[in-house]
This record gives sequence, structure tokens and C-alpha cells, in this order.
Amino acid sequence: MSGSPTRGTARERGTVVTLVLLGTALPTVATLPLFHDVAWVLWLAALILLGVALAVVGKVLRRRG
Repeated sequence: MSGSPTRGTARERGTVVTLVLLGTALPTVATLPLFHDVAWVLWLAALILLGVALAVVGKVLRRRG
């Protein structure tokens, strides 16, 4: 894929990477005994973060596509 152009700005790519990393780290944190009472909140936040990352990717694809 060396011939395909990079889509999105560096800021958009950084935002997506950060959102995905946070979205995948929160369920791991939710398994700790300290957070068992609020684990559902962390899972919900992770789902929202991943949804926002998907929306950013969709926006970039629509704009550049």
C-alpha cells in the first residue's frame, strides 16, 4: 500500500489513535477490584470513545473520499 495516499491530517490521526487507546484501556481498568462498582460506567465510556473515533474516521473518509 505504498502508493495509497494518507488520509486525514496528523491531528485527526492522533485523535483517532488516542480515542482507540483510551477506549480499549477502560475495560481493562474496569476489571480492577477498585472499580467493580462503577465498571458499567467505564464500559459505557469506552463504547462512546470508540464510537467517536469511528465518527472521526467516517468524517475523514467522506471529506477525502
